[in-house]
Amino acid sequence: MRRLAGWLLPLSVAIFGCGEDAPLPGLTVAIVTDASAAFDTVVVEASRGSDDYTKTFEAGQLPGSIFLGCDEGLGPRYCGDHTVAVRVVGRQGATQERIVRTANVTYDEAGTNRLLHMPLCSSCLDVDCPEEQTCVRGACIDATLDVQSLAIDDASLPLDDGECAKQKCVGTCETGCGTCPENPTVAIGTGSTGFSIDAHEVTRDAYAAFLAADVTLEGQSEACAWNRDYAPETDLDPNRTGCMESERVCQGEGCGSHPQVCVDWCDAVAYCQWRGMRLCGAREGGSVDREMEDDPAVSQWFAACSAEATATYPYGGAYVDQQCNDGAADLDITVAVGTSPECVTPTGIFDMSGNVAEWTDNCSSGSSNPRYQECAIRGGSFASAADQLNCARGDDGNTITTRDRDDASAHVGFRCCAP
Repeated sequence: MRRLAGWLLPLSVAIFGCGEDAPLPGLTVAIVTDASAAFDTVVVEASRGSDDYTKTFEAGQLPGSIFLGCDEGLGPRYCGDHTVAVRVVGRQGATQERIVRTANVTYDEAGTNRLLHMPLCSSCLDVDCPEEQTCVRGACIDATLDVQSLAIDDASLPLDDGECAKQKCVGTCETGCGTCPENPTVAIGTGSTGFSIDAHEVTRDAYAAFLAADVTLEGQSEACAWNRDYAPETDLDPNRTGCMESERVCQGEGCGSHPQVCVDWCDAVAYCQWRGMRLCGAREGGSVDREMEDDPAVSQWFAACSAEATATYPYGGAYVDQQCNDGAADLDITVAVGTSPECVTPTGIFDMSGNVAEWTDNCSSGSSNPRYQECAIRGGSFASAADQLNCARGDDGNTITTRDRDDASAHVGFRCCAP
C-alpha cells in the first residue's frame, strides 16, 4: 500500500465504471486520512436510485483500488448520464461513526472518468452534519461537490488533495474552527443598545482552546498588522523572567480557571472574534471615544460594571476592603475566576474590580504607529489600590490606566461582549 506524506493512508475505489472496452464515464473515489487510529474500518457506500454498492475495509489495510465494470452484472444503467450519492465512513466498532464524508456527484456521457476526493480528516472527527451537507475542514458545507476529470488511461491517481494537511483556521469556533469554550454571559439592557458580556474574565483554559484552533493572523485589523502570533508573552525581556513565568502568574496544576494574562490588546481582540463576540467597546458598535468612556449609554464595560451608572463599584456605592482580589487582599497574584463571591454585580458579573485589569476597545490615536497607541484597561487588578478599583476612570474623574497595544502584563486580562 502506498503512503502519502508519511502519514496519509490512500484508497482509490473505482465504482460504476464501464469496462476496458467501453470508454464511458466512470467514477474513482480517492480517500486519504490522517486519523486512521480513530476508527477500525472504512465503509464505502454508493447509490443511484435503487442501485447500491457497499464495501468495508480494515482501516489499516486499505487496498489500492476496486473497479466494477458494466459487464459485471450491474447493467447498462450505470453507464451514462446519472447522479451518484457517495458516502465514506470511518467507523469504530460495529456502529460508531467517527468521520462521515458524503457527496452527490453528477456527470455526463462525455467519455471521461471522474475523480472524487473524499478525505477523512481529523478536523471532522465526530462532526455531525445535517442531511445534504458534509464536513470539510471541520465545517459543514453543501454535499454537492464538483469532481475532477481523470483520463481513462491515467495510471497515476492524484489521491491527496491536501485537505488533511494542517492549515490555519479561518472561521470561528461556532463554524468548526475549534471547540467553543463554555463561558456564561449576562445580558445588559434591551433593544438596539442591549448587549451581553462575559460573566467571568476569559480563563487560561478557554484561551488554550483558541490557541489549539490555530487561528490565522490574516483576519487582524490594520491596527494589529504588527502582531505575529497569539501566544501569551513569555519573553518580554531576555534579561528578566518572561511574563508567563513570573511569580505573579499562577504556576502548575489548577491554573486553567485563572484569568488569561500576558496577552496584548490584539490577542484579546482575536480571541473575542473567534468566540463570535468582540472586545467590549461602544454599545452601538465599534470603539469607545475617550471622552465617553464613563457614559453608560456609550461604554459597554462601564455600563456593566456600574449597573448603568447606579453604583461606584461593581458590588455597591462604597469601597469594601478586600471584597475583591485587590491590593488590600495582599495576594499579589490572580485567583480562579468567580471565586470571590462578594465581588459581583447585581446582574451576576464577577471580578470587574480587581483580579486582573481588563483590555477594552478604547484606544487613543496619540502615536502614528498603532502598535504604540494607548488602550484603556479597566477595573484594576490584584495589585491595585482603592482609587484604581472603581468602575469609573478614577476618583478624580480624569485619569485612566492605559497600556500600549503591544503590552503584555501579568496583571492584565480581558472579557468579551456581544454584539
